[in-house]
Amino acid sequence: MTKEKQTASLKKQPASILLRLIALIYDALVLFAVLMLAVAVAFMINGLLHQIFGDAVLPANEQLHQSSLFTLYLALIWFGFYGYFVTKSGQTIGLKAWRIHVESLDGAPLSWKQAGIRFLLGLSGVTIITGLFSPQKVALHDLASGTRLYRYPKT
Repeated sequence: MTKEKQTASLKKQPASILLRLIALIYDALVLFAVLMLAVAVAFMINGLLHQIFGDAVLPANEQLHQSSLFTLYLALIWFGFYGYFVTKSGQTIGLKAWRIHVESLDGAPLSWKQAGIRFLLGLSGVTIITGLFSPQKVALHDLASGTRLYRYPKT
Protein backbone atom coordinates (compact mmCIF):
# COMPACT_ATOMS: atom_id res chain seq x y z
CA MET A 1 0.00 0.00 0.00
CA THR A 2 1.44 3.37 -0.97
CA LYS A 3 1.82 6.17 1.53
CA GLU A 4 -0.93 8.15 -0.23
CA LYS A 5 -3.39 5.25 0.12
CA GLN A 6 -2.45 4.79 3.76
CA THR A 7 -3.06 8.50 4.44
CA ALA A 8 -6.38 8.40 2.56
CA SER A 9 -7.51 5.26 4.40
CA LEU A 10 -6.86 6.99 7.71
CA LYS A 11 -9.19 9.82 6.67
CA LYS A 12 -12.01 7.66 5.36
CA GLN A 13 -15.33 8.18 7.08
CA PRO A 14 -18.47 6.06 7.09
CA ALA A 15 -20.74 7.13 4.23
CA SER A 16 -23.88 8.89 5.41
CA ILE A 17 -27.31 7.55 4.55
CA LEU A 18 -28.09 10.73 2.59
CA LEU A 19 -25.04 10.28 0.35
CA ARG A 20 -25.89 6.61 -0.13
CA LEU A 21 -29.38 7.59 -1.30
CA ILE A 22 -28.02 10.25 -3.67
CA ALA A 23 -25.58 7.71 -5.12
CA LEU A 24 -28.48 5.28 -5.46
CA ILE A 25 -30.37 7.84 -7.56
CA TYR A 26 -27.33 8.27 -9.84
CA ASP A 27 -27.08 4.51 -10.23
CA ALA A 28 -30.82 4.21 -10.90
CA LEU A 29 -30.50 6.60 -13.86
CA VAL A 30 -27.67 4.58 -15.38
CA LEU A 31 -29.39 1.29 -14.59
CA PHE A 32 -32.57 2.52 -16.29
CA ALA A 33 -30.61 3.08 -19.50
CA VAL A 34 -28.96 -0.35 -19.21
CA LEU A 35 -32.33 -2.03 -18.65
CA MET A 36 -33.86 -0.18 -21.61
CA LEU A 37 -31.08 -1.57 -23.79
CA ALA A 38 -31.59 -5.06 -22.33
CA VAL A 39 -35.33 -4.85 -23.08
CA ALA A 40 -34.63 -3.76 -26.67
CA VAL A 41 -32.24 -6.70 -27.16
CA ALA A 42 -34.75 -9.13 -25.63
CA PHE A 43 -37.55 -7.85 -27.87
CA MET A 44 -35.38 -8.14 -30.98
CA ILE A 45 -34.29 -11.69 -30.15
CA ASN A 46 -37.82 -12.67 -29.17
CA GLY A 47 -39.19 -11.18 -32.39
CA LEU A 48 -36.74 -13.16 -34.50
CA LEU A 49 -37.39 -16.39 -32.61
CA HIS A 50 -41.13 -15.78 -32.77
CA GLN A 51 -40.92 -15.49 -36.56
CA ILE A 52 -39.00 -18.76 -36.75
CA PHE A 53 -40.93 -20.86 -34.20
CA GLY A 54 -44.30 -19.08 -34.00
CA ASP A 55 -46.79 -18.71 -31.16
CA ALA A 56 -46.51 -22.28 -29.95
CA VAL A 57 -43.07 -21.83 -28.41
CA LEU A 58 -42.62 -18.17 -27.48
CA PRO A 59 -44.96 -15.40 -26.40
CA ALA A 60 -45.35 -12.45 -28.74
CA ASN A 61 -43.52 -9.24 -27.77
CA GLU A 62 -46.82 -7.83 -26.49
CA GLN A 63 -46.91 -10.57 -23.83
CA LEU A 64 -43.18 -10.82 -23.16
CA HIS A 65 -43.30 -8.42 -20.23
CA GLN A 66 -45.67 -10.82 -18.44
CA SER A 67 -43.17 -13.68 -18.65
CA SER A 68 -41.42 -14.86 -15.47
CA LEU A 69 -38.37 -15.66 -17.57
CA PHE A 70 -38.26 -12.05 -18.79
CA THR A 71 -38.48 -10.77 -15.21
CA LEU A 72 -35.63 -13.09 -14.21
CA TYR A 73 -33.60 -11.85 -17.20
CA LEU A 74 -34.01 -8.21 -16.08
CA ALA A 75 -33.17 -9.10 -12.47
CA LEU A 76 -29.97 -10.83 -13.64
CA ILE A 77 -29.03 -7.76 -15.71
CA TRP A 78 -29.64 -5.57 -12.66
CA PHE A 79 -27.54 -7.80 -10.40
CA GLY A 80 -24.85 -8.13 -13.07
CA PHE A 81 -24.62 -4.35 -13.35
CA TYR A 82 -24.31 -3.89 -9.60
CA GLY A 83 -22.16 -6.96 -8.95
CA TYR A 84 -19.68 -6.21 -11.70
CA PHE A 85 -18.89 -2.73 -10.42
CA VAL A 86 -18.67 -3.53 -6.71
CA THR A 87 -16.56 -6.67 -7.19
CA LYS A 88 -14.15 -5.02 -9.64
CA SER A 89 -13.61 -1.57 -8.14
CA GLY A 90 -15.82 -1.33 -5.04
CA GLN A 91 -17.72 1.52 -6.66
CA THR A 92 -20.73 1.85 -8.89
CA ILE A 93 -20.99 4.97 -11.03
CA GLY A 94 -23.07 6.70 -8.35
CA LEU A 95 -20.68 5.72 -5.56
CA LYS A 96 -17.71 6.94 -7.58
CA ALA A 97 -19.33 10.34 -8.11
CA TRP A 98 -19.55 10.82 -4.33
CA ARG A 99 -16.18 9.19 -3.49
CA ILE A 100 -17.90 6.35 -1.67
CA HIS A 101 -16.25 2.96 -1.68
CA VAL A 102 -17.71 -0.38 -0.56
CA GLU A 103 -15.27 -2.93 0.80
CA SER A 104 -15.08 -6.02 2.95
CA LEU A 105 -14.33 -5.63 6.64
CA ASP A 106 -10.71 -6.56 5.95
CA GLY A 107 -10.45 -3.89 3.22
CA ALA A 108 -10.53 -6.41 0.37
CA PRO A 109 -12.78 -6.07 -2.68
CA LEU A 110 -16.22 -7.67 -2.40
CA SER A 111 -16.82 -11.23 -3.49
CA TRP A 112 -19.79 -12.09 -5.69
CA LYS A 113 -21.38 -13.74 -2.64
CA GLN A 114 -21.12 -10.49 -0.65
CA ALA A 115 -22.48 -8.54 -3.62
CA GLY A 116 -25.40 -10.97 -3.84
CA ILE A 117 -26.24 -10.64 -0.16
CA ARG A 118 -26.12 -6.83 -0.38
CA PHE A 119 -28.25 -6.88 -3.53
CA LEU A 120 -30.95 -9.23 -2.24
CA LEU A 121 -31.30 -7.54 1.14
CA GLY A 122 -31.07 -4.09 -0.44
CA LEU A 123 -34.07 -4.82 -2.68
CA SER A 124 -36.36 -4.46 0.31
CA GLY A 125 -35.34 -0.82 0.80
CA VAL A 126 -35.81 -1.27 4.54
CA THR A 127 -32.21 -2.26 5.16
CA ILE A 128 -30.79 1.17 4.36
CA ILE A 129 -33.16 2.74 6.88
CA THR A 130 -31.58 0.60 9.60
CA GLY A 131 -28.42 2.66 9.04
CA LEU A 132 -30.22 5.72 10.40
CA PHE A 133 -30.23 4.14 13.85
CA SER A 134 -26.63 2.93 13.80
CA PRO A 135 -23.92 5.23 15.20
CA GLN A 136 -21.45 3.78 12.68
CA LYS A 137 -23.98 4.30 9.80
CA VAL A 138 -24.04 0.56 9.14
CA ALA A 139 -27.12 -0.76 7.36
CA LEU A 140 -28.49 -4.27 7.77
CA HIS A 141 -27.16 -5.42 4.40
CA ASP A 142 -23.70 -4.17 5.42
CA LEU A 143 -23.82 -6.28 8.58
CA ALA A 144 -25.14 -9.37 6.80
CA SER A 145 -22.55 -9.23 4.01
CA GLY A 146 -19.57 -8.19 6.13
CA THR A 147 -19.05 -4.96 4.19
CA ARG A 148 -18.83 -1.23 4.89
CA LEU A 149 -19.24 1.92 2.85
CA TYR A 150 -16.66 4.66 3.34
CA ARG A 151 -16.36 8.13 1.93
CA TYR A 152 -12.86 9.14 1.02
CA PRO A 153 -11.62 12.74 1.07
CA LYS A 154 -10.79 14.62 -2.11
CA THR A 155 -7.24 14.01 -3.21
